[in-house]
Amino acid sequence: MGYTHPIDEFPIDKWEEVLRINLTAPFYLTNLTLAHMKKKGWGKIINVSSIFGLAGGVKISAYVSSKHGMNGLTKVTALETLNTGVTCNAICPAAVDTECVNRCSIESFRSVRRN
Repeated sequence: MGYTHPIDEFPIDKWEEVLRINLTAPFYLTNLTLAHMKKKGWGKIINVSSIFGLAGGVKISAYVSSKHGMNGLTKVTALETLNTGVTCNAICPAAVDTECVNRCSIESFRSVRRN
């Protein structure tokens, strides 16, 4: 999913694919399992975000948006499960040697700026 395009050239189908995989799928999993965890009084949800969930990047708008969304989903889930025995956290690794990273432009990584 290492799609790198400026926003005005980003293919809509690729945008939707990235959001479906990186944000919608984790939402569905949380939605389908959370009631069971709360009923048991215990559960751990660990979402995989990214350094790009904490910062911006050039030509990776879908990825950055999906990972910022993942962090928002994590925060909402954590707040909604206070005092239920269920916890929700996100890990935000830096670059990991994956096909996506290998295809991303070095420009994207050099542009990382913490908000």
